Amino acid sequence: MKTVETYRIIEKNKPDSLALMDAQMKKALLADMENFKKISIEYPHLKDEKAVYNLARRVWNKNAPPVFAKEDLILDGPCGKLPLRLYRNDEKNDKPCIIYFHGGGFIVGGLDSHDGIVSRLCLYSGANVVAVDYKLAPEFKYPVPLQEAAFVTDYIRANASRFRINPELLSYAGDSAGAFISLGAFLDRRDSGQDVSFIRTLLLYYGTVGLADSLSRRLYGGYWDGLTFSNLDRYEQAFADEEKTAAPMIDRDYTQRMPATYILGCELDPLADDSKVLHEILKAKGHTVEFSMKKGYAHAFLHYSSMLPGAEEALRESAEFFKKYLV
Repeated sequence: MKTVETYRIIEKNKPDSLALMDAQMKKALLADMENFKKISIEYPHLKDEKAVYNLARRVWNKNAPPVFAKEDLILDGPCGKLPLRLYRNDEKNDKPCIIYFHGGGFIVGGLDSHDGIVSRLCLYSGANVVAVDYKLAPEFKYPVPLQEAAFVTDYIRANASRFRINPELLSYAGDSAGAFISLGAFLDRRDSGQDVSFIRTLLLYYGTVGLADSLSRRLYGGYWDGLTFSNLDRYEQAFADEEKTAAPMIDRDYTQRMPATYILGCELDPLADDSKVLHEILKAKGHTVEFSMKKGYAHAFLHYSSMLPGAEEALRESAEFFKKYLV
């Protein structure tokens, strides 16, 4: 872990991302910062980071598009109770299914915080979407979320009629930390010799693949998006287990089978190079991969669809990719 003085120097050397930002992106981020300020005033004694985050995201989820049905259920998972939320567009059976893992640096987030993103993905993809409320760090560390991902995958396939899905048409999707879990869930299953033929696509939104350092980490991230160098280090330290450290996804084997993969990055994101490197590796190994880099955008921009047309555009784009590679 770097020293406080090292963090200070790194942050001092960064350009002003807000000055480089797309005008609508900047407007959305400033509104989000103002929202956090209001929460601190309205709830002065609320110190729980997870609760504050959920309250802040509530504003952005007010304009979530309606879907035909949402249903919450709780499984007895490998590490305790495991809440899920099923999103459906219609009453049809035998639908393709997307299993969604939310972002939040492995330490915050849940079903409610990402309701707007998941509702839109359900609507645009035409699939049934199952959002997973996996266990959070630091109480639960690696590999717990990946164990829960494996459990949910097996449970959904074994209960396909309950979820009204085709068990041979599954995909993983996730933003930020959820993209890491999505990619890891596939790789763990494949590398353990289990069947992965039914996993048709990966939809990875501005995720981390475990780069310890990069140009984008040196240049971007700040108080406006909660991704200073020290913040990133804190998230990773919280997720890592002293006895079983989370291996960087970038060091995994990409010579073997990979499903069609959509990667979404954003230019002013400290994780932008994570997305670029993964794209280049998959492309070099001959896998089907599509990469979209949103210019002038910052991390977590998919939350701001109500103010940011580019967020809607990105979700529609990924949904079209998903539909294209179902077969």
